[in-house]
Amino acid sequence: MSSVGVHAYTAHAATANVSRYGPSAGGALSLEAGIAGTTAPGAVDLNLSDGDGSLYVLSSGSSGLTGFSMNAGNGALTGIGGVSGLATG
Repeated sequence: MSSVGVHAYTAHAATANVSRYGPSAGGALSLEAGIAGTTAPGAVDLNLSDGDGSLYVLSSGSSGLTGFSMNAGNGALTGIGGVSGLATG
């Protein structure tokens, strides 16, 4: 769950994207955006930064990292860049 608003995000390795979920009227999570952001191939891990509204996605397919800024109101993601070819091991 994000610390900015009330949203959860999942990474999808096969489709290279991130989905966004939010609370429904009953309190359960419901899908808000099937493709909230596009990542490098092989998205496998997410990291929400503490308090600054950033989400980072690690991608095994490119040994890369993709960054997003999260909208505090609706949880929408905006790409802020990325890197590839990081050392593994």
